[in-house]
Amino acid sequence: MAKKKVTHQSKDHHHHQQQQQQPKPQEEAPQNPQNRVTTDSAAAAIAVAMDDSSEKLQSLKSLNARLLKETFEGRQQIDSLVKAKESLDAELTRAGLEKKVLSAELTRASEESVGLELEKGVFGVYVEAQIREREFEIGSLKREVRELLGCIENEREKLVRVCEERDVLRRDFDGLVSEANGLREKVRETEKRERLVKEEVEKLRAQCEGILKEKEERKGAVEGLKKEKVLAERNLVESERLVEKLKSENVKISSEKNEAERIRSGLAQQIGALEKEVGEKNGIVSGLRGEVGVLRGKILGLEKAVGDGRKGAERKLAESNRLVEKLQSEREKISSEKSEAERIKGELEVQIGVLEKEVGQKNEIVLDLLREVEVMRAKISVTESFISEGMKEMEREVKSLKEEKEKSIEKLHSQLYVVELALKMTTMEANDKELRIEELIRKKSEIEEGKANQESEIVALHNEVGDLRDALFALRNSCRDYEENNKQLLSEVGHYKDTFDRVTLERNEAQKAFNEERKNAVHLKLVISEKEKRVQEFTVELRGLKDERKSLLDNAKTAEGRLGSLVKERDSAQKSLLEAKSRMEEWKAKVESAGGNYEKALAMLKTTASMISSSQSEHGKRELVNNEEKLEEEVQPYVSELEAIQNAFRNKEKAVEDMKKQVESLKRAEAEAHKKKSFWALVSSAITIFAAASVAYVAKAR
Repeated sequence: MAKKKVTHQSKDHHHHQQQQQQPKPQEEAPQNPQNRVTTDSAAAAIAVAMDDSSEKLQSLKSLNARLLKETFEGRQQIDSLVKAKESLDAELTRAGLEKKVLSAELTRASEESVGLELEKGVFGVYVEAQIREREFEIGSLKREVRELLGCIENEREKLVRVCEERDVLRRDFDGLVSEANGLREKVRETEKRERLVKEEVEKLRAQCEGILKEKEERKGAVEGLKKEKVLAERNLVESERLVEKLKSENVKISSEKNEAERIRSGLAQQIGALEKEVGEKNGIVSGLRGEVGVLRGKILGLEKAVGDGRKGAERKLAESNRLVEKLQSEREKISSEKSEAERIKGELEVQIGVLEKEVGQKNEIVLDLLREVEVMRAKISVTESFISEGMKEMEREVKSLKEEKEKSIEKLHSQLYVVELALKMTTMEANDKELRIEELIRKKSEIEEGKANQESEIVALHNEVGDLRDALFALRNSCRDYEENNKQLLSEVGHYKDTFDRVTLERNEAQKAFNEERKNAVHLKLVISEKEKRVQEFTVELRGLKDERKSLLDNAKTAEGRLGSLVKERDSAQKSLLEAKSRMEEWKAKVESAGGNYEKALAMLKTTASMISSSQSEHGKRELVNNEEKLEEEVQPYVSELEAIQNAFRNKEKAVEDMKKQVESLKRAEAEAHKKKSFWALVSSAITIFAAASVAYVAKAR
């Protein structure tokens, strides 16, 4: 505005200088009553100068009056335009001030919106940071859960492997137990075989003794045939009596066998007592062995009388005795190994007791861990309550921030409404001003048209009114100045229109930004609600994951304890397995060696018995043949008697064969008694066999 005033002042000063430089009244462009007086005087001078052409003067006067009127009207219009311009300037200044106020309000609103955006960004960053922290915690917890699941799967695989190994070890141990039971059964069978071998040895010894005694008797009988003729008959009678006695004893033995079978049913309940009596029976066996030793002494005395031919038999008998002693020593070894196995079993029971104690300790440790877990759960519940209180405080702060933002948004709404009203008023005023400017332009165009007509008339009258031409030139210059001023006004009006349009655009943009801010606020509310829901879900998931983690840790600890106990059990079972395998292998080797030795001893005893029986029969036949050849010549009168004696001996042999058959039947009964595991039947059969052998021996000796 100051610049515009300066331009007006400079223009007035320039116009004043033109008035001073042009003293002619026709060149002056009056703007006040003094200028009008000068024009009147000039017109009067012109009227005086032009007396001749009165008509022309009057026409010029009329034209001049008309021009004066028009110029007066033009000046009035120019004054009104200047006033309108001033009013427009004032309105423009007022609009500028309003624009500044609106721009300040817009800047303030934009600053508030920027502050809200900053708050929104800060809150979003805070929420995102919290969400990231929660997501990181959830991810770390998930990773830990995955690691724990992997560890638990590994521990489960280890447990499965350990259980499989334990099952394999149990199967191996059961197999070893079954093998041990089999070996025990084999040991029992070997003991039974040993008993049978001993009995067979005793029987063979008895048979050998009987054969030797028979041989000696035959020698004595050959030497004293005459003396024993009567005795043979007596012996035949006695042998018949003995046969009858043996038959009666056989009946008694069968009755005793039946009684033994009846007793056997009751022996199943008396096994414990019988085991105690085994020692006594062993004493009886030792007594029998002493008797066998006495008999051996007798056999040795008889063998000295027999000669060198019996040395082989003695050696074989000594070897058989050695074999028997070896079998007894092996039996003692087997019994010692059995005691060792029982001792190992006791040690295993002790180890099992120790393991049970360790399991009790592990259970106490598990109880302590469960107590610690309960304490940790209480601490976690306290922390969760603290976290829930923190979340509630955050929710309160968020609600307060929401309320403040809503209040600020309502303030912005009210301010924007005021700004919109002011803009509407300014637009209405600008429209009115535009209408006025259009009217002025239209009037100006009409004036310009009139001026053009006037200029044509002035051109026609140029030769006549030169002075008026200068005045018209000056008026034109002034009109040009006014036109330039009008152009400037129009340019300013266009500038104001542009500024108004820009302000309207800025208003629309501000409205759009406000709407966007409103949408963003609504979106932020939705996002915040979603984030709160997600935070709640995350807290729930965190609690579940923590519970799962605790349960997984408890399971892992229990699995570790079970693993340790199972590993210890596996190690102890492997050690016991290895020891049992080594001992079983030793037992197997010993049992196999004992079986081989038993079989060798039986074979050797059988060969010796067969050799003895064959040698005795052949030797006896040879002696009988030689004796018969020698005695054919000397004892011809006694041939009939010898034949009778031979027949008696044959009858005796038949009786002996019958006794052997009875002994075989007794052996079979004895074997059946062995199969039925009847100790009393074995003892009774052995006693009966021994009694029968002794009776036969006594009978043969007689």
